Amino acid sequence: MSDRHNYQLCETKDCMSCEMDRLFTKIYSSEPGPFVPTSMLHCLWVKSSELATYAQHDAHEFFISMLNQIHATTPGSSQTNCTCLVHSTFAGLLQSDVQCGHCENVTSRSEIMLDISLELKPAAQNMGAGNTEMTLLSCLKRFTQPEKTTYKCDKCEKSSNDATKQLSIRKLPPVLCFQLKRFEVGAASSNKIDHVVRFGATLNMAPFSSVMVRKGTNRDPGPDSMYEYDLLAVVNHDGQMMDNGHYTNFARCQDRWYKFDDAKVTRVTLQECLKSSAYMLVYVKRHLSYRAPPGGVFIPEDGEILPNIDMSESMLMELSAAAQDEELLQLLEDA
Repeated sequence: MSDRHNYQLCETKDCMSCEMDRLFTKIYSSEPGPFVPTSMLHCLWVKSSELATYAQHDAHEFFISMLNQIHATTPGSSQTNCTCLVHSTFAGLLQSDVQCGHCENVTSRSEIMLDISLELKPAAQNMGAGNTEMTLLSCLKRFTQPEKTTYKCDKCEKSSNDATKQLSIRKLPPVLCFQLKRFEVGAASSNKIDHVVRFGATLNMAPFSSVMVRKGTNRDPGPDSMYEYDLLAVVNHDGQMMDNGHYTNFARCQDRWYKFDDAKVTRVTLQECLKSSAYMLVYVKRHLSYRAPPGGVFIPEDGEILPNIDMSESMLMELSAAAQDEELLQLLEDA
């Protein structure tokens, strides 16, 4: 983050972007010992009072709070035309299409998403004793399945209980994050859905894009490279309830996988990672396009730098990304 935010120059009090910059500075220093980010935790508590207790909190809630705080303290962040680190890395567009049950008119709306939360309970309830597994792809398929809803049409002005609502991904982000909704929170306690969810080292999001989901569209979905992702990290929760248990993490660095368990870091295999009981998944786009800023130094158009990029594919992606970015900026302006 040093090119966008430097903790040695920033004068903002309790700045999460400074804490992230300080964290990466420590990680890439020559000091071999573990780093305890106490000042980052204090900053989070100051800005997010709901997390300011010593009880265990939800990792996904922590993740979203971190993104919001970094967005608020990063140069370039705004309510319109946001070019902050968070939106450049994690922001995509989620499209909702509602079809009237009378006149069949389709109303489409899009909103910015920073991650995708996937329900597990419906699939878990339908599983028999001999079938205890579900997959990330089946969860995504269920997420984009049409469902009945009550709706009053703006065109024919009739109300209907037979309208159809369908979600799809209009614009994919450079880094795609999933939450597998394992916890059912009640008035006094929370229960955990502990079913195995299989996920892959690679992911193709084309079947869940708006172009593919909406039948009858004539738009070209583009090359497969626009939709290909590689697994980057997995967050696991060991325990039966949200307010107790233990979080661990698998992460990839230079095609090697590591397990992070508090201060203990061990080398693991990809298969160990894929067999884990995931709570959150992080995928990064395999091919990314680039743009040149006024200074002349090339930076990613929408994410982290990856080597060995096929420039012919990148040129195609850049044209598509440019059009999609205009849609994202327009939504931010309308918000």
